[in-house]
Amino acid sequence: MNRPAVLLALSLSFALLTTARPAAADDLYGDQSRGISRIHKGVWAIDLGALAIFRHETQGDASATRIATDFNLTVSRFFMNNVSVGVVGIFAYDSQGDDNSALGLGGAIEGRAHLRLGQGAFFRPGLALGAVFGNREIPTGATTVEEASQVAFTARVSLPIAYFISRSLALHAGPQFNLNVGSYKPSGAESQSFTTIDGGFAVGVAYVF
Repeated sequence: MNRPAVLLALSLSFALLTTARPAAADDLYGDQSRGISRIHKGVWAIDLGALAIFRHETQGDASATRIATDFNLTVSRFFMNNVSVGVVGIFAYDSQGDDNSALGLGGAIEGRAHLRLGQGAFFRPGLALGAVFGNREIPTGATTVEEASQVAFTARVSLPIAYFISRSLALHAGPQFNLNVGSYKPSGAESQSFTTIDGGFAVGVAYVF
């Protein structure tokens, strides 16, 4: 094969490789003056978030209001322009004082839209459905604590605004509401049901690639 033909073959191969490459952060379209304007199908995102919770809980005839914390790690993929679906890992800790606390780990499936506001900002409403499993520590005496296993269905609605500080990094913040419905079973006693409604302000950071 002569030299021009070799060069032509290499050029065509390079073109095919670059046009068939996986989606990357460059698929976030925008310019310097207006910021990111859309997120293309095929882009991946890793999101780390935290929620400070103002909670109202009902157990039987009793109710209480308190503060709790919630952390989540989400890996998602854009299956449509500006629309992502992902898997959420959940870590939740709730302390009610007097050695009464609950620790939970779980997961959920999340869907999220990204509605452009302009200048690299997006309104990102999302819904996640899943389950949380863990243990609840219950004081049974002055110095004794009983541990009971618990499980809950969780539904989470988040309404943050995200701002892309670069083509691959975004900061987000906004209200989030969690509904948890489940039960726990103390040793030698009947299962106790509970319902929690969490509302608070969530913040986080997302890396897209």
